[in-house]
Amino acid sequence: MSTVSSPTVITEHGGASASLSQQYWSSELVDSAAWEELVARLGKGETVLLGLWAEPQRVYLAYSPPGDSELRVASFEVEHRSFPSVARVHLPALRLERSIQVARRRYAR
Repeated sequence: MSTVSSPTVITEHGGASASLSQQYWSSELVDSAAWEELVARLGKGETVLLGLWAEPQRVYLAYSPPGDSELRVASFEVEHRSFPSVARVHLPALRLERSIQVARRRYAR
C-alpha cells in the first residue's frame, strides 16, 4: 500500500515559517474472507490494531504487522448496517466498535 504526500504548507507566525506535511493512506477493499483472516491475525497477536472507524456503507481497520512500520488500511463493505466483529477475538476493539454503533444510531434518526 503506498502513501500519497499532500503538498507542503508554509505558514508564517511573527516572521517565522513552519513546514507542515501530511501523509494519506489508501485503503484496500476486502471481502468477508479477507476481513475474517485479518481479524483472526489480530486475535493471535500477529497484527497490531491501530484504528477502527466507519462511514455509512464501509468500515475501516488500520493495522500494522508487528515489527513493520508501514500502516495499512483495510475497508469492508457494510451489509445491513453491520459488520463482522473485531472485538470478539481482539477485546481492545470493543470500545471502537461501540463508538461506531452509537454513531450509526445517532445519525440514523
